[in-house]
Amino acid sequence: MTTQPLKPWASFGFGQYRLFWFSSIFGQLGQNMRQFANLIQVHQITGSAGQLGLTGLFQAVPLFLIGPFAGAIADRYDRRKLLMVTMALNMLFAIILAVLSHSGAIKVWHIWTITVLTSCVNVFGQPARQAMIAGLVPRTHLMNAISLNISIGQSSQIFGPSLAGLVLGTTSAATAYYLNAALYVPVLIALAVMKPQVADGAKRQPLTRKDLMEGIQWFFSTKVILGLFVFDAAMNIFGNYRNILPVIQTDVLHISVKQLGILTSAPSIGALIGTLAILSLGNVRRKGWLFIGCTFMYAVFMSFFGLSTMFWLSLILVGFIGMFDSVGMSVRHTTLQTLAPDHLRGRASSVMQVITGGFPALGAALIGFTAEFCQHFGYSPGLALSVGGVCILVIAVPLTIFWKEVRRFES
Repeated sequence: MTTQPLKPWASFGFGQYRLFWFSSIFGQLGQNMRQFANLIQVHQITGSAGQLGLTGLFQAVPLFLIGPFAGAIADRYDRRKLLMVTMALNMLFAIILAVLSHSGAIKVWHIWTITVLTSCVNVFGQPARQAMIAGLVPRTHLMNAISLNISIGQSSQIFGPSLAGLVLGTTSAATAYYLNAALYVPVLIALAVMKPQVADGAKRQPLTRKDLMEGIQWFFSTKVILGLFVFDAAMNIFGNYRNILPVIQTDVLHISVKQLGILTSAPSIGALIGTLAILSLGNVRRKGWLFIGCTFMYAVFMSFFGLSTMFWLSLILVGFIGMFDSVGMSVRHTTLQTLAPDHLRGRASSVMQVITGGFPALGAALIGFTAEFCQHFGYSPGLALSVGGVCILVIAVPLTIFWKEVRRFES
């Protein structure tokens, strides 16, 4: 039996999802502005690729310590209220950074401390956000809804760094942080008027060890899920290029902060194109091969980007990197949310968060220190990216051959 492809915007027909989607735009835009401003300030204060990498590493610490278990909270309590608390705390952190920057007292350790605190908060908010989607649309619309939701992150990564680069280039970091804080206001208003989002069969008894471990056990026992995220871990550890872009800006491409904002946004433009392609194709059948192809192409374009010394060529290359990353992300998220039972969805999402959030932070530190090592011996810091791309290919080939569950996975 064949089904008609969904229209690209089909999930907008559901009011609660529509409200959730539009409110998320403001929160993610603000978060990407803050991340860009943080990296610029760390680079301006230290001038070190390694210090930029450490900024990512500090983000990873809470993810690995509490990330695998944070989803148990999202499976027990109102996910909407949990998101409201995390958004309010994010607003507070932005205000603190704004005040420190405005007073001229900002130090690298301030940025690192807020990075750790933000990660501690978001480690609870992200599983709640991911798990909410499945409760807002029918299962037949899930890939459509997830792809639309991913498009928010991509759009915010286009406009967030560009807007932050414009603000930093014309005013100050303090203004960027104040604007970041203001963007959380519409998010809080929208969440306040939405209906409660509690998982089916959620219990209010105290959490037990079994509750905490159940999501981890399900994740690692589902071979296709585990396989997809092993691929993803390799990409994140060896292919996280974003944190060293300020070094590429000053030492390789020799461009302005405003141009760096454009370069940082370029992957998300490609990602948005990839998402639109997925939305147009509907529920793609051969998801496994689609994901594998995107992994290989990501690695190839990453390797070429590391060798580029021209701004316009780098824009094109990172655009393709973003496109392949986006399509792969849609497959991963859809597969997880489709296969996970509702009462485990938050916990499964929290394990996913460790891989998709924690491993990139480790990758940022690895790439950062590798770039600094290259500079020490007189090589371009971009060489670290090329080596990372080759490492992804070396890992992906045997995974493709031996992990048949991923190869054969279909809708």
